[in-house]
Amino acid sequence: MGELHLNNWIHFMQVANALHVGPATSIPYVFRGQSDAGWELEPSLLRVLKKKNLSSEQALLIEKNALEEFQSQAHLHISPNVLSSTTDTLSWWTLMQHHGAPTRLLDWSQSIYAAAYFAVIDNPEKDGAVWLVHVSSVIEKMKSTFQNYSMPITKAETRTKFLGANSPDELYIFGRKRKSERMVAQQGIFSICRNINSSHSDVLSKVFPSQEGKEVYRKLVIPFDQKNEYLTKLRSMNVTASSLFPGLDGVGKSICEFIQLS
Repeated sequence: MGELHLNNWIHFMQVANALHVGPATSIPYVFRGQSDAGWELEPSLLRVLKKKNLSSEQALLIEKNALEEFQSQAHLHISPNVLSSTTDTLSWWTLMQHHGAPTRLLDWSQSIYAAAYFAVIDNPEKDGAVWLVHVSSVIEKMKSTFQNYSMPITKAETRTKFLGANSPDELYIFGRKRKSERMVAQQGIFSICRNINSSHSDVLSKVFPSQEGKEVYRKLVIPFDQKNEYLTKLRSMNVTASSLFPGLDGVGKSICEFIQLS
């Protein structure tokens, strides 16, 4: 994995403009912003479970119990339209992730600018990072490394792929078919690993030890003392809390932005 320390906003824009993003019907790159460049690409559930030093079987049981607890209360807060399309474990996990519950998923965006927002909005004393991954390169590497690599379609395939102990480090990048308003605003995409105990950055570092002549997996580091400059530039592009978080949550977060930039 290559790590590039950005000099300034202009340098960031040069990198962004050099990426071949392709037509709207394709997803050539996905991006993830993290406000601390020292963080790895670790799902929230993994960060909790690794402290407990659990076996795969124990981790899967906790994941199962957490899902059942979420399902028992979700109908009280989520619209019937969204619930009706949430029919398998994977779609339930996307819903949990969307509402802040720990899952083995990681959030990504098709927009490098949305990712940059999340890289600079918090942790003002830490460098931020925008991670980028070339999706088709991941798929090609996974297909050449693992037999029968394919995104599950049926409920039975989902159980086989993701609910077994000691699963391989197969990584998938996918989107939810019926998206929420927030997922649309953030151009949201997810990554998931079959192995519940695997860090996504560890998996990607193994399959992409070098850049191989093109941008396939890289971390762009944003200096902490430039975060407000980035936030101001993004605000002029209408990449703000109000645009990324439709509704009252966005209004509240936009006040945080206002205070930070005042």
